[in-house]
Amino acid sequence: LTHYEASDFNEMAPQYGHAPAHAVEFLSWHGGCPEHGPILHGEAVAMGMAVSAEVAYLMGICSKQVVEDHYRVIEAVNLPSCVPAEMDLDKIIAKLAYDKHTLSGKPTMGLLRSLGDMYEINGTYGQEIDPELLRRAFKINMAPGQSITKTLN
Repeated sequence: LTHYEASDFNEMAPQYGHAPAHAVEFLSWHGGCPEHGPILHGEAVAMGMAVSAEVAYLMGICSKQVVEDHYRVIEAVNLPSCVPAEMDLDKIIAKLAYDKHTLSGKPTMGLLRSLGDMYEINGTYGQEIDPELLRRAFKINMAPGQSITKTLN
C-alpha cells in the first residue's frame, strides 16, 4: 500500500463490497437466512460488490453495463451475486450502523465507475451513502429477475 496517509484509497479499495457484506454475513450466522444457512465471507463480499454496483448506478456514477458486468463476473467464478430474498432488509440496514465505515448514520463505501476504476471526489474514495438509497439498491439486488445469479445454490 502506497501513500497510505495521503488518501483513503488504500482503505476503500480492499474494502469494496464489505459494508453490505458484513451485515449480510453477520445476520446469516445468527438465524437471518434460515433457508440457506450461514453465508461465508467471500460469498457475502460477492453479494456486497453487486449491491455496491447497484448503489453506484443509482447515484449516476456507473452505467448499467458496469452493474451487469459485476453480476456476470461474480457468476463466472460461481459465487452468489444476490442477497437471499428472505433476509430482512430492515435488519440488514440496521446492522450497517455497526460497520466501521459508518459515520453519522451513513455508511461510507468505495464505488466503481467501471471495473478497476474507483470513483473519487477531490482525492476521496469513500462516499457517504444515504441509507434509503442503499435500501433501494438492496431491493433491486434481492428482487427476482433483477440479476444473472440470484442466490446461493
